Amino acid sequence: MSTSFMWHDEILSNSAHATFDGSGGGTGSLSSGWSNDPLGRLVPLRELSLHPASTILNYGQGIFEGIKAFRRENGEICVFRCNKNAQRFRVGASRLMIPPVPEPVFIDAVEAVVAANAEFVPPFGAGALYLRPILFGSGKQLGVSPSPRSTFCIYCSPVGNYFKGGVGSILPIRLLAQNKYQRAANKGIGFVKAVGNYAPVFKCQDEVRKAGFTEALFLDNNKLVTPELDGNILAGVTRASVIEIAKNMGITVEERKLKLAELASFDEAFCCGTGASITPVGGVEVEKGGEVYLFGDEGKAAGEKTKQLIKKLHDIQWGIDKSQEYKGWTRVVSSTKTAIFK
Repeated sequence: MSTSFMWHDEILSNSAHATFDGSGGGTGSLSSGWSNDPLGRLVPLRELSLHPASTILNYGQGIFEGIKAFRRENGEICVFRCNKNAQRFRVGASRLMIPPVPEPVFIDAVEAVVAANAEFVPPFGAGALYLRPILFGSGKQLGVSPSPRSTFCIYCSPVGNYFKGGVGSILPIRLLAQNKYQRAANKGIGFVKAVGNYAPVFKCQDEVRKAGFTEALFLDNNKLVTPELDGNILAGVTRASVIEIAKNMGITVEERKLKLAELASFDEAFCCGTGASITPVGGVEVEKGGEVYLFGDEGKAAGEKTKQLIKKLHDIQWGIDKSQEYKGWTRVVSSTKTAIFK
């Protein structure tokens, strides 16, 4: 990690203001234990110390988020839709019995980390500063129950494109469709960005040598189809953004279950996420010598609708697009943002 500072905070889960219902306690504003705890501050990037009996190590009681900050052409730095991440963070915390971080506290911490690491935000059009908020049970708890202490931390790193090809690349990727593994179980926590949802994917990734995503969006002429949020799929911030952009472009959006055989009828395909942004899918091959579905120019190039969506999303993130309907999607981080240093 090449950045300088991170946000660090801890709270006792039995705090009078700590709640597990997602309300943040009391009035739902700044009345939760996180905002009343004076320990939350910027500190030099460092390792964290954990007891072997901490619930994050033993029971996986933890969640995380992914957020990007971009440098605009005029030098300003803006954060993309971190309020949506804050809302999802609270939902996940409540599900795993961790005191939720109030949205204002979350956003303030995000902006403080960006401001403190402003020198590491890549130049306009050349990448982003990726922020990783984490919230986990850090207290000693050998018994199977929620941690008595929780830790909220945000660290960051400059990043380029998630896949090969560079920032803003529209080179298609190829995916392998397999049914040997399942990302999330019905009535489980697939809708939560929980730490335990990701390590099981490593083996599948290794076997198919492809990147794993929580959702995929497919285009058919002027129709966009994406799997519905049924509790197994993460309510992605980029996913929601793409859906809204597509609707504004006059594209019909359908959120429903997809069958593998339907891929044969689609003209274009892409996957999306904070790290991946919008990445074209050139082809999907079914395991064990099954069908091969190609998109775009025989899998060699992104389709026109995909290119339009990529450009629109990047223009919004980098401040090129100043359309009124996307005005609230980015937050400019003040260069005078203050925080407590320890």
